[in-house]
Amino acid sequence: DSIRFYSSNQFRLEKNQTNWSILQILGATNSTNLNGVLLKPNDRKTLKDGDVISIGNSQKGKLKVEL
Repeated sequence: DSIRFYSSNQFRLEKNQTNWSILQILGATNSTNLNGVLLKPNDRKTLKDGDVISIGNSQKGKLKVEL
């Protein structure tokens, strides 16, 4: 298997008093999807348990959210 590296400026996870959210960073070099839906630059979405974050078009670049 090859190792894939993604930009550290891809997206940001943020926590407020009650929820976690994901923010797609403007100028990111790879796409970020939440549950298969493309996030637009500066798009912020609240995360739920079981959500899947994927980076680029790789099947290996996936994170499963467990809250």
